[in-house]
Amino acid sequence: MAELNGHPVTTGELQTLALTNYGHFTTMRVRHGRVRGLALHLRRLTDDSRALFDADLDPDRVRAFARRLAPVTAPDVVLRVTLFD
Repeated sequence: MAELNGHPVTTGELQTLALTNYGHFTTMRVRHGRVRGLALHLRRLTDDSRALFDADLDPDRVRAFARRLAPVTAPDVVLRVTLFD
């Protein structure tokens, strides 16, 4: 499953993202709705967004997307958050 800004992503949008090489990401293992070191992941995303894009990131928005994509009922999920310009 893939989403872009909270909406299902199309193949064309994924192709565009694959060719975009200016951004940053974090990958998290979600086990039963929990991420070990979540605060560190969010801080890294926030700091890198500020450094690369001179933009603030809303960690609550990232958290909300993650909760929807990796519900507590899912035993084990790998979640990648990619931020790009």
